[in-house]
Amino acid sequence: MCCLVCLCVCVSLNCWRLSMLSPRSDLLRLLLPQALDIATQQTEMLRASVPRDLTTRLGVLFAEAGPADDSSDDGSQASVSKHADRREALAAHAQELCMSALASLPIDAAVDQMARRFIHDRLPPVLSSSERAAVAATPALVKHAFPAGHSASASGPPTLPKLFVCALRPALTRLAIEDGSCAVYSAMRNARVHHDKDEQRLVFPIQAAVALEALLAHRPDATTGAAVQVADMPWGFDDDAMDATNAERIDGVRDLVTKLAKAGIVVASRRHPR
Repeated sequence: MCCLVCLCVCVSLNCWRLSMLSPRSDLLRLLLPQALDIATQQTEMLRASVPRDLTTRLGVLFAEAGPADDSSDDGSQASVSKHADRREALAAHAQELCMSALASLPIDAAVDQMARRFIHDRLPPVLSSSERAAVAATPALVKHAFPAGHSASASGPPTLPKLFVCALRPALTRLAIEDGSCAVYSAMRNARVHHDKDEQRLVFPIQAAVALEALLAHRPDATTGAAVQVADMPWGFDDDAMDATNAERIDGVRDLVTKLAKAGIVVASRRHPR
């Protein structure tokens, strides 16, 4: 009884901690470096060399007077004004560079990384007996739906099994686009000791992005995701730029669903769950 109470307290404290808003500075720490990387690739001005006189006009030593080797700096009021104008111009140029970087803010990617940290920090969920049974049965259902040595037609879209899948706890799962691939993070297999296990991360080809979005999307107040049929998911075969056979496409779908099932992220059933 004591252990059960302690577990409930730990879960409650962990949920309370996760419900607290992070300071906005955490978002900026993720957002600004990514924005600078993107802007550097897109803006030629950010790749140009800094002004030659930057280090002799700005800095503590030159806050009041110009450089000692400046022949025009004779201590006169005109010289001091010229130095001040140049400092102001260089500072304005630095602000212009900052604004060009801010125009490329990857807000969605930064928020995905913030959510990823939340997911890694939290405890795994306490599943009900029916949920545990569904998780245990799903890998066998997926294996049966995608039999080994399946046959696939050479033309037309591939025929996928009529298997229903849904995200078990979609709020504990996050989809992010990283290095041209889809990364799925989940707290379903987190350790009960904080960070005692490596971050749970599954990587899929970028072509699976739309299908993963359809599967993992959820309402903020929803406990489980909406059940979708594998055959009806938007796999994008019509727009597939890869020269893949239907058998290879079916293998890719089977690999994706199998990995999500083994990670406890999705559960499957042969009929639509009511």
